Amino acid sequence: MLIENIRARYRLFVNGSANPIYINLGGLGVVGTGIYLQANGGSYEQYGKTMWRGRVSAAGTAGDLLLVTEGI
Repeated sequence: MLIENIRARYRLFVNGSANPIYINLGGLGVVGTGIYLQANGGSYEQYGKTMWRGRVSAAGTAGDLLLVTEGI
C-alpha cells in the first residue's frame, strides 16, 4: 500500500507476477475490483491530470509481485 503523498508527480505500477493484480485508489484492494493489471507485465501509469495523490492499495494472489516507481 502507498500512503497519501501530495508531492507525488509520477507513479508507475507494473505487475511482475503470473497472476492478475487489482489496484484501488483510495480504498482497500479487492480482487476483481478496481484497475486491472494483467499478469506478466501489465502496467498502469499516473502523471499530470491522471495523478492520484491519495492512498493506493492492491490485491492479488499470495506471493504476487507489484513493482512501484514514484517520482516527487
